[in-house]
Amino acid sequence: MCGYAIALNLAPSHAGRPLPARPLAAGRALYRSDLIVRVEATYQRLEDSFGARPGWTVEHSHSGFNAFRHHLLPYRTRERQTLWQMQGTS
Repeated sequence: MCGYAIALNLAPSHAGRPLPARPLAAGRALYRSDLIVRVEATYQRLEDSFGARPGWTVEHSHSGFNAFRHHLLPYRTRERQTLWQMQGTS
C-alpha cells in the first residue's frame, strides 16, 4: 500500500494498516515494490531488460514510480545515460 499519494494529499487516508496475506509478509506490515515481466520475457536479470520499454504505475506513487527510479540510480552511468526506450507511449 503506497502512502505517497496520502502524504501529498492526493488521496484520502484511513486509519489502520494493511497486513498482506502473502507468506513473505509473515503477518506483519511490509513495504516492498515488485518488478515484474511478462511470462514470455527472456529477461533473467534487471540489466537484461535495458533497451526495452518499461511500464510503471503513476508518477505520484512512491512504490510504483519513485522507488523504481531510486533503485535504478546505480545502473545509470556516464556511458549509459538511458536505460530503456521511453518514447512512444500507448
